[in-house]
Amino acid sequence: KSGHGGVHARRPRSAMCRAPDWAEQERDAAGKQKYREVVLDQKYPSLGQIKSWLPKEVFELSTAKSMAYWARDAGGMAAMMGAIVGLCRSGAFAALPFALQCALLLPLQFAAGFFMWCMFVVGHDCGHTTFSPHQPVNELMGELSHSVLLCTPFAPWRRSHHRHHSYHNHIKEDYSHMWYTESQRSKVLRLPHLALHYTIRVATPFLNWWTYLYVGQPDGGHLFLYGRLWKDATTAEMVRGYASSAVAVAAMFGWYALLGEAVVRAYCLPWMWYGWWLFTVTFFQHHFDEMLLFREGAWSYVRGAFETIDRTFGRGVDHLHHNITDGHVVHHLFFTKIPHFHLMQATRAMQEGLAKEGFAHLYKHQHTPAFAVDIHKFLHKNWFWVKDDKVVNKVL
Repeated sequence: KSGHGGVHARRPRSAMCRAPDWAEQERDAAGKQKYREVVLDQKYPSLGQIKSWLPKEVFELSTAKSMAYWARDAGGMAAMMGAIVGLCRSGAFAALPFALQCALLLPLQFAAGFFMWCMFVVGHDCGHTTFSPHQPVNELMGELSHSVLLCTPFAPWRRSHHRHHSYHNHIKEDYSHMWYTESQRSKVLRLPHLALHYTIRVATPFLNWWTYLYVGQPDGGHLFLYGRLWKDATTAEMVRGYASSAVAVAAMFGWYALLGEAVVRAYCLPWMWYGWWLFTVTFFQHHFDEMLLFREGAWSYVRGAFETIDRTFGRGVDHLHHNITDGHVVHHLFFTKIPHFHLMQATRAMQEGLAKEGFAHLYKHQHTPAFAVDIHKFLHKNWFWVKDDKVVNKVL
């Protein structure tokens, strides 16, 4: 215990997700915040110091390399979707029982969804301006990768994602992630939409991405632009956002025109798996038992970055989806500087620098080979709860 009646930990740690604004603004009769004081006594290197450990070549962008990875993922998508369409239009396949048809299509749909997810990661580089040193190329390939191929409006996603990177692990300002403190459990579960989400939490990896994009929960709309994400947007930003939305809507009609009666099986169901991959990877990057969150006054960019975690899924998955799992910490530190194909070299150099300067304990990594099962087990056990003594409000 600290002298302030709160928790004084040299290294407090924990799990799960985002408190609504009203939970952060509650005060007692004297006007003081009701939450307990949690003090962190931990030194961190500066961002400049970390950058000095990394070789200069990890900051080099290459349009040619990015395009090669884009072509690989586009080819994977086309091959899997083409196989699905071929089966669906086969007379022999049509004669099979419906259950057997579904069973035969499932592996192809899962693989197509995975390559959609890989495509998202390459487009994600466009949003961070690391796909190419030429910004028009980043804009064009971002729209093609996200808005056209994935019906994911590029500019609105870029806006919300930039907010997430700018305030990672800030309990109030980090958009894209929900963190609810355990002391607020009863209030949170009195809200009907959150109570429903909690009830069906095991199944939500299949639902969360389209809900986030098209319904606008919890940050605001990415197709129709409303909510806190757009509260301070300029007219130019709104126009740019709606341009991406228009491209995404046109792409929806385009996919239907291209695939016809096969659109559900060849695009919509793979898209559901794409959403599952996206949520699973993103959730595990930002949720683990030792994670800290920060309140205003305790947060800093570097502290927040080191409360993300690298995970190794194994079986070649990490390489195929561009090392966004096992190179995530350094990505958060230099998200507008390092392209995905340099993340592992940068991660190794960062680890060496941390160890040399006595900061090795800051870096977190877990092997997560059973990720496909663990995501559902983790949500069932923890949902988006975070323990109150893992939310830091004072730094020594």
